[in-house]
Amino acid sequence: MVRTLLWKLLLLLFLSVFRSILAGLGEDPDREGLKDTPKRAAKALAFFTKGEEHSYKLLASFLIYFV
Repeated sequence: MVRTLLWKLLLLLFLSVFRSILAGLGEDPDREGLKDTPKRAAKALAFFTKGEEHSYKLLASFLIYFV
C-alpha cells in the first residue's frame, strides 16, 4: 500500500517536471500533439528507475537506444 502510494506520488512529481521542461522549451504542454507526452515520459522514467526489479540488460538496451 505505501509503496503504491509512493509510486503514484513520484509519477505526479515526474509529470509536473516534464510539463515544466516542455513549457521552459517554449512549448504548450496542453497542445494536442504534446498533451500525453509528460505522462508517457513520467511513466518511462518510473519504469526505468524501479531498481533491482528490472534487469541490467533491459536498462542497457534503453540507454543505447536513447543516448
